[in-house]
Amino acid sequence: MITLLSKKLADFLCRKDIIDCENKEIYQYGYELLISDIIAFLLLTAAGILAHLIIETYVFYATIVLIRQFCGGFHASTYFKCNLTTLIIYALVMLMSQLLTEHDGVAGVNIILLGFYFVTAFAFAPVENKNKPLDAKKKIRARRMSFILGGIFSAASMGLLFVYERLSLVVSLTLSAVAMLMVIERYRNEEEFK
Repeated sequence: MITLLSKKLADFLCRKDIIDCENKEIYQYGYELLISDIIAFLLLTAAGILAHLIIETYVFYATIVLIRQFCGGFHASTYFKCNLTTLIIYALVMLMSQLLTEHDGVAGVNIILLGFYFVTAFAFAPVENKNKPLDAKKKIRARRMSFILGGIFSAASMGLLFVYERLSLVVSLTLSAVAMLMVIERYRNEEEFK
């Protein structure tokens, strides 16, 4: 559906001379990504409204979108699977953040989750996708940014502990989910090259 919609959009814009017809496939792919991102955002927004967790939802979304572009990790084979995976991760983060705030020791859990992210990022970031290889310069930049953004999000998470524990956990759980996605993709890459 997303591919068909983006193809129709690219065809329409090409007929209207808004885009260069020679690069129509590139535009079509860009529209596919844009439409998929809009769908994911709307699905998460709807879930956040239904769960009365709109702030937590937007913090989750901002964290995962910003950090994933530099860390890499698992990528689903279809847009449907991608959006479904995002929703599952979102649901797990929200559920775990609720369960963990009901117990003492949130600071310790936060430190463990953030530590897991940094150990994984140190070992693997950025995890390349076979469809989007990175040259040496881009790898260095992505690795550096995975640590810079990880540091910013970690500081925010630790600061939020004193104000809003659940939001603090949303950040640290999202970072640890990104770490898991790096591990999964790294393992899949190793299996493919055996």
